[in-house]
Amino acid sequence: MSEPQSFLDHLDELRTRIIRSCIAIGVGMLVAWAFVDRIADFVLAPTLRVLGPGKELIFTKAGEAFSFDLDIALIAGVALASPFVMYQVWLFVAPALYAHEKKFVVPLVIMAAIGTVCGVLFSHYVLFPSMISFFAGFHTKHVTYVPRLEDTFELYRNMTLGMVAVFQIPTLVFFLAKLRLVTARFLWRHVDYAILATFIISAALTPSTDPWNQTIFAVPMIALYLVSIGIAWIAGRTTLDNAPNDSALVKLLLAATIVRRRIARAAVVAGVVAIMLITMPGLSAQTGAVVYDDARLILGDERAPIDRGVFVVQNGRITALGATGRVTAPAGAARVDLAGKTVMPAMINVHVHIGYEGYTSWGAQNYTPQNVLEHLQREALYGVGVTQSVGSSPTDASIEFQRDQQAGKFPPASRFLFMPGMAPPNGGPDAVLLKGTQALHAVYEVSTGAEARAAVRSMADKNLKNVKIWVDDRRGTYPKMTPEVYTAIVDEAHKHGMKVQAHATTLPDQKAVVRAGIDVLVHTVQGETLDEEFLALLRQRKPYWTTVIGLGDRTEVCDNDPFVVQQLPTSLVSKIRATTEPRPLAPSCGPRSPNFETREATLKNNVSTMVAAGARLLLGTDAGISSGYTFGSADHHEIARWVEFGVTPAQAIVAATSRPAEYLGLTDAGALAVGKRADFIVLDKNPLDDIRNTRTIVDVYLNGQKLDRAALLSKWKR
Repeated sequence: MSEPQSFLDHLDELRTRIIRSCIAIGVGMLVAWAFVDRIADFVLAPTLRVLGPGKELIFTKAGEAFSFDLDIALIAGVALASPFVMYQVWLFVAPALYAHEKKFVVPLVIMAAIGTVCGVLFSHYVLFPSMISFFAGFHTKHVTYVPRLEDTFELYRNMTLGMVAVFQIPTLVFFLAKLRLVTARFLWRHVDYAILATFIISAALTPSTDPWNQTIFAVPMIALYLVSIGIAWIAGRTTLDNAPNDSALVKLLLAATIVRRRIARAAVVAGVVAIMLITMPGLSAQTGAVVYDDARLILGDERAPIDRGVFVVQNGRITALGATGRVTAPAGAARVDLAGKTVMPAMINVHVHIGYEGYTSWGAQNYTPQNVLEHLQREALYGVGVTQSVGSSPTDASIEFQRDQQAGKFPPASRFLFMPGMAPPNGGPDAVLLKGTQALHAVYEVSTGAEARAAVRSMADKNLKNVKIWVDDRRGTYPKMTPEVYTAIVDEAHKHGMKVQAHATTLPDQKAVVRAGIDVLVHTVQGETLDEEFLALLRQRKPYWTTVIGLGDRTEVCDNDPFVVQQLPTSLVSKIRATTEPRPLAPSCGPRSPNFETREATLKNNVSTMVAAGARLLLGTDAGISSGYTFGSADHHEIARWVEFGVTPAQAIVAATSRPAEYLGLTDAGALAVGKRADFIVLDKNPLDDIRNTRTIVDVYLNGQKLDRAALLSKWKR
């Protein structure tokens, strides 16, 4: 110990250390402010992963976003300045310590630092994502999870601080063992009390009553306690027994041992009471569960179907699934008997053009939130749970619609996703779609690589995850995007974690865009047979691929198929059936084209060879351009055409459900599985026997709620 100082000397020393520490924290905060966006991205990443593509957090107070950035910078500044601050603390306390006490300060500080880092990482990558996923799973018909920035960050901060404290257990035990206040033997003898106390603390600190999150919180505490037993044994071999014990800290800690046992006993009693109080609400948490029993379950992925299956839905999520008799139903759950029925996941359409079709008119004048909603309801009517509008939806209006849908402002409908489009000036969409997109300035027009990169960066700033490009001169009538431009788009998009869909209809253009690294190939070559060069390219790159065959087919309205015409105005059906002259991109019921047989043979060859080469088939229809090939019914037409060309029904269902979810990064959709949204179709017949049995729809459920299909049909037939 150094020479004694007066009380005022101590205060003066303390003031100096505090001022220096504050200056260091201020400097650290300024440095952190320069990188605050990147730090915020790191902090919000777990939440955004759970929410899925295109979704964002909101703030409802004027200064909320600024306060968030300020808090982030302050916390990061403290972290950056912490080595210097700890050094100042050491300079202040070191003169009061004996030489033998100073010896174990270094390992103490190292252990505390390691514990802090481990606690932060465990909270960020394990605890917080699990917790936010649990909370985000609670949906009802009228309630959707739209997280606020302030609330989400508060939860993140609290969980992180809690885990940092938990990971200091070995450090605390090391310190106490050095002072002989605890021993390895004592810790081992009381391991049962420690486990009980751990779950009490977990129940108190986790903001939910579910056992899953409490267990995630408790497991590292128990593991660290067991590690601490070993640390106590090692530290106990070299204690401070033989050293002077007149340190004020030692005397204080020795005095604490007198009440240690009494506190432990009281904690056990209090813990039992606390657990009873905390878990009692959970006993009644099973209300609202629904059991769907005795159906054939087509799971949507590579798993084999379950001939007689059962699944449980609660709060919009599937909570249990398996063979009949092997799933325990929650007490008091409602039951739905699906004997003889088949259940499959709701489909996902990755390529439509929403908003312009009015069924009595077509154009930009129809593009309203109400019409977008109606198109999504039409998709839902036919069992489509997610619909992506591609390249033709105005960006800002689409972002606003997504937010409103997530906030529960609309009645049940297919979940809306969108991506902006890019094309040369006066190029891109076909002659019909171009009239709408130009009026709304929906397509980003770019002429150079620099313009293309800037446009992609602006999309990334809005948290958009996909972009479409058109590489097509429409038989010499349009300007075509150059390789320089689409190569720049692909490169810049991939830098920002975005995927690129490429419209290309000829074999040379499809080769070019696949070589450039696009993620999704749109359309099927219909004018020539694919060559080995292209197939080798597909084997190497394995792009996603949406066929978009049906738009060139004769409309099924001509056959007066009730499944197709049920949603269409009677006057429109009559008009289409009376039209016999072929019209480009417009429905008619005249004789088949003279090149019909040639087209069919080419399509059959090209579809089957592309699938065999490894192109990853996705459901996309191009619906929204022709009223005869429209939302919902077009999805069933497209997958039926695949099977005509050699795709198996099982492969077609995967391509319409789990694979689009994989491409879109939707972890909560596309399959019947525990934890997924309860978006599913109840069918009267098995589509694995005949793919056209996807049309035998009995009911559609979105987020666990049955869609009122009869009311929708009645509204549209008025």
